[in-house]
Amino acid sequence: MAGGFNCLHCIHCCFFVGEAESPIVFPWEKRLLESLLSQAGLPAVFRPVEAYGPVGDDECCVAVLYRWVLRGFCPFYDSWNRRCVIHDFKPLACRMFPLLLELPSGRLLMSGVCDAVPKPPARVDEFFRDEFRAAVTVMLLYSGMVEKLSGLGRAEPGRCRCFVDADIYLGLS
Repeated sequence: MAGGFNCLHCIHCCFFVGEAESPIVFPWEKRLLESLLSQAGLPAVFRPVEAYGPVGDDECCVAVLYRWVLRGFCPFYDSWNRRCVIHDFKPLACRMFPLLLELPSGRLLMSGVCDAVPKPPARVDEFFRDEFRAAVTVMLLYSGMVEKLSGLGRAEPGRCRCFVDADIYLGLS
């Protein structure tokens, strides 16, 4: 266990049966993924999952998180080599796997499908060093944005007429 997490390059982190399993990404990650998908001639489907507002005359909401809707393999997963072809650019949700972070509670879980998760589970912060750092980064970024948007009140994304990304709204990008 002293060596830390060692990915076995199985398919579990990059295969999605349904929308509920799809990664949650920040707005700037969404824009990067859209650009990479566009360059590859691939479709991109993202749905806002957390928003605040509405703001402005057009009643747009401020989107904090999006779900990257995937079915089957991630388009950036090379199934022949069992590797991510955008490894250096992949979203934090992918970087922290097999750790799963519940938002807004901050509850940290371990995936039950990852073949490399030790049994019994190891101390998360020691065994999953890089993955734990990614999860902490997600929590800090998320908490910071939500705190800055708290005056707007949480909105139901399905009731919003349009969306502006939180990082752009807050002047962070």
